[in-house]
Amino acid sequence: MRKTYTAAGMAVIAIFLPGCVVAGPFLALAMLVVASIAYGAAVAALRPAQGRVEVFIGTDAEPAVRARAVVNSAGLEAHHVAASIEGFPRQHIPKIFYGKGSYFELTGKSPFARLIYPAPPTSGGHLGIHMTLDLSGAARFGPDLEWVDCVDYRVEPSRAAAFGDAIKEYWPQLEAASLKPAYAGVRPKLSGPGEGSRDFYISGPAEHGVAGIVNLFGMESPGLTSSLALGDYIAALLA
Repeated sequence: MRKTYTAAGMAVIAIFLPGCVVAGPFLALAMLVVASIAYGAAVAALRPAQGRVEVFIGTDAEPAVRARAVVNSAGLEAHHVAASIEGFPRQHIPKIFYGKGSYFELTGKSPFARLIYPAPPTSGGHLGIHMTLDLSGAARFGPDLEWVDCVDYRVEPSRAAAFGDAIKEYWPQLEAASLKPAYAGVRPKLSGPGEGSRDFYISGPAEHGVAGIVNLFGMESPGLTSSLALGDYIAALLA
């Protein structure tokens, strides 16, 4: 922990981590995947039958896959996939809220060589607008939190003013005109507006009673960071 003082004499306390890793998620996944991926295959239904789980795709009358186990990690659609499982108890499907997070990027060179995470806002729901570096070393700020009813990845330029106010809390020299919209993501959250944050919800056969099914709900971005540990945990649920 380090303490410094601003020109105004205000104490600033921060936790300093000497090292961190910025990884590209798609490259990381490509290095781990040892199976076939069927892109654009919409799961229409799942049916437990004779010790297997039949997976139906689109309008096909016959199952595309008969598996010993199915792990539903469909992110924003996980609750819909769970609802499509024949005979699955609805009380084990939580309500999902969509929390949109926008990012703005900085034009020009990054002022920082390390990631900056301010103290989380007291309103809860997210970690606040922090600064990260992409793989090229460019600075990006975000995400904020906007509750939405549907998935929408557009970044509204008008949100730049609120971003500027938040960033100036830890970088007063920011020029608002140097921010431009970057991208947005939508998080599947287990808690809604005004509620405290909830962790992942991983539900296996011992809880819901349906053999061969593990559902993952509320898997926000920390789910990628902890994916290897989650894999071990889920494998143990199905052992």
